[in-house]
Amino acid sequence: MKIIEVTDEVHAKLIELATEMTTQDPRCTRGPHLFQIQTTENCAAYEGQGEEVWIHPEGEGGSVDEQEEIENYKDSVVNVQKLEDFEEMDEDEKMVYLGFYKVNETTRQKYQNCFFTAKGCQEHIDSNSYHYNEPVNYLNSGWRNPEMELVQEFLCGLVGKKMHR
Repeated sequence: MKIIEVTDEVHAKLIELATEMTTQDPRCTRGPHLFQIQTTENCAAYEGQGEEVWIHPEGEGGSVDEQEEIENYKDSVVNVQKLEDFEEMDEDEKMVYLGFYKVNETTRQKYQNCFFTAKGCQEHIDSNSYHYNEPVNYLNSGWRNPEMELVQEFLCGLVGKKMHR
């Protein structure tokens, strides 16, 4: 038996963390539990995959609404003499003339950060949501991760309980 000395403040925080870990909903997931921030992001896709969207190299990198962007760029790009020709173009020709190009785009899930509890993860999301795109707390498993099992077994043992399995 070894004795580990910690301050009263650290001890109280560890007991609070261990209590939360042993009483939270394990969501039918085998421990050790790792709560992460899950966001959805747009990413490039191969031709024929995902959705075809228009982007502009000077834009913010996202796909654009054709009509809105045509109106935004038209005044700065279209030469007055060619305005009549521009109005006769179909929507795709207008977008190319204005400097847009088509790419294929899809969405994927991105996982960031790591917490021992859903409560800690949600508190982080609530106070930092402006950093994330549509964030949710997501439970992942550290199954067969001996380091995570050791740490979580130690923490849960502080309150005389076992890690959810």
